[in-house]
Amino acid sequence: MNNTSVIICFYNRIDYLRLVLAGFENQTEQNFEVIIADDGSDKEIVNQLDKLISEYHFRKKHIWHEDKGFRKNRVLNKAILASESDYLIFIDGDCIPHSHFVEGHLSNAKKNFILTGRRVNLSQEITNQLNLELIKQKYLERKFYKVIFDGIFGKSIDVEKGFHLKNKLLLKYFNRKQRGLLGCNFSLYKDELLEETSEKL
Repeated sequence: MNNTSVIICFYNRIDYLRLVLAGFENQTEQNFEVIIADDGSDKEIVNQLDKLISEYHFRKKHIWHEDKGFRKNRVLNKAILASESDYLIFIDGDCIPHSHFVEGHLSNAKKNFILTGRRVNLSQEITNQLNLELIKQKYLERKFYKVIFDGIFGKSIDVEKGFHLKNKLLLKYFNRKQRGLLGCNFSLYKDELLEETSEKL
């Protein structure tokens, strides 16, 4: 069994998804499956996507439903049921993961807890510079000073959230959040999610 299922919420922006999947090729923890929860992408995009995901070595599934407006949560539910892992990590299809993304979630996973992560909102200028080769070379990690510079003098937002921290005390300080979670970066145990859901039905 995989250590975890990474569920990627996706809709039509396959140019972004290419970069996201390349980021998952770089992971320090490799025992995971990827489930693309597709909220009704166009048929042409679906054909491109099926070809794209065949290029990657990790296990993957594509869960699609018809486009009837914004139904993100419904397709996420389908992806959860299709997962073959005990632990679930959620990320959006335009968020390029740090190379320690999966490892970080798994190493901090605890029963009866939901982990919520962070994200950097890159400026359009930096986003336009990114390509497949740069992501494979971990460009955003190796050249993070450029993101910092853009955060100070440009339009990138929350760049301080892009630092990879291993110290538990620093993590607790920088990740403090009184309530809620970030829908594009969170994780929890599958059985606890299903149990909580069934109790509310």
